[in-house]
Amino acid sequence: MMSPSDADPVVVLTDIGFPPSGDVHRITSGWDTLTCRFTTFDGRTHALRLHRAQPDIVRNAEAAAQEALAMRHARAAALPVPEVEYLGAWHGRPALITAWAPGRTLLDLAGSRPGQLPAVAAALGQAQARLHATPPPPGLRVRDTTWIRETIDHAALRDALIRDGRFDTFCHLDFHPINVLAHNGRITAILDWAGAAITDRRADLAFTSTALRLVPLPPSPWRPAFQVARRVFHHYWRKGYEREAGVFLLDPLSLAFGAWHYTRETEMAVAEGRGWVTPSELETLRAQRDQALHSAGLD
Repeated sequence: MMSPSDADPVVVLTDIGFPPSGDVHRITSGWDTLTCRFTTFDGRTHALRLHRAQPDIVRNAEAAAQEALAMRHARAAALPVPEVEYLGAWHGRPALITAWAPGRTLLDLAGSRPGQLPAVAAALGQAQARLHATPPPPGLRVRDTTWIRETIDHAALRDALIRDGRFDTFCHLDFHPINVLAHNGRITAILDWAGAAITDRRADLAFTSTALRLVPLPPSPWRPAFQVARRVFHHYWRKGYEREAGVFLLDPLSLAFGAWHYTRETEMAVAEGRGWVTPSELETLRAQRDQALHSAGLD
């Protein structure tokens, strides 16, 4: 299956009706998407996000429509989300074009502007709390007990989440430093809404907490700096959420879910030859997952 990085973005943009006026700059080519910055002949700057091809084209299109729905709803609620300018597909791959948002990922900020990290981390927590306080859009997918039954193969974890679940909150489910941009100490854009759903906010918090603390970071000149700053960033993210929401709902069960989720996602990516995680990093992540399950009494 062709990866996003194999596609020529100039060809993609021309085919879907957004011919670039100059060079197209690849921003990332991650596990599942290619992201590029480009300018059109009217002088406006945009971002292209092209997903991997999947066997089920209809399901692919539905997933892209869900992402656009979530982005438009969050933007209407005054969250920092880029305007959706195009939603479609290129050879069966979902393609999304948005207005370009200024800023750098929080991973880059750790090395280039480390003094801004506490304020930006707190702003990240506040933005996530505002998202959770936003009534979800009609028509957005619900990730409830059916989702849990279909995706979790750890019986004790699955049964505990089904018993304890509260599936009623607008969640991002991939809310971490690579998917958030900041500029001048403030959050300018929340990106990658592909997993957005109505579900238990504790899952969203657990996924963010796990990403901040445990998940192997992608290649970057600032990777060592962010590795050192992870605990500080996690602390201020949590404080920002508490300040905005008045409460921070995260328990050992949710943390076990977060560790299990990211370990599974990483294992799948490594098996398919995607991503940047080394075998030793994957083994470390598995050990951290097992420890989280033990702490929740689920081993």
